[in-house]
Amino acid sequence: MTISELVQEAIRHLSSGDPEQALVQVSIAIDKTSQQECPTLKQTGPRYKQFLHDNLQLIGGAAIGIWATGFFRVNYRHPEITPDAQGYATLEQIVYHAVRCGLLHAGELPKDIQFTTERKMRVDPATNSLLLPYSLIIGLVLAVVGAPTNADQTSPADFTLRMDNKVVQINNFWGNKPKIATFLRS
Repeated sequence: MTISELVQEAIRHLSSGDPEQALVQVSIAIDKTSQQECPTLKQTGPRYKQFLHDNLQLIGGAAIGIWATGFFRVNYRHPEITPDAQGYATLEQIVYHAVRCGLLHAGELPKDIQFTTERKMRVDPATNSLLLPYSLIIGLVLAVVGAPTNADQTSPADFTLRMDNKVVQINNFWGNKPKIATFLRS
């Protein structure tokens, strides 16, 4: 499958209310994109997390409406994640180890991760579950679409992604991260 086909499948699954399948498709699209965006990193984990790190501003802007980097950390525990000195995991660690590897290797998300319509990432103190916004998936999709190495991708002209009150015509944004950021901020 091409990166465009993976993105289209992710959006279809997200639109039909299936975030896990959307995440499977976008995880594979990130794998393929990160190979092109980070060619000097040969191992999947470091390459995948570097791509996420390089796109945190766009991912965060789409996911929770905050356009900054370096602060997406949460008090979440997972056997494959080494927390920082304060006990926090980064968004890159969570998306790679818990989400991507959970889905692609174990066939499911960890039981303590749930998706919510809230536009914030937090741990629910009542259940100790990590709550991730559905809009995080949109942020991941847009990071792939905006990657400069994906400028050669195309999708049908009428293929769209709905986000809040905005309609994103995907074909207008391939390879143009600044244009996506400007559109989302408008």
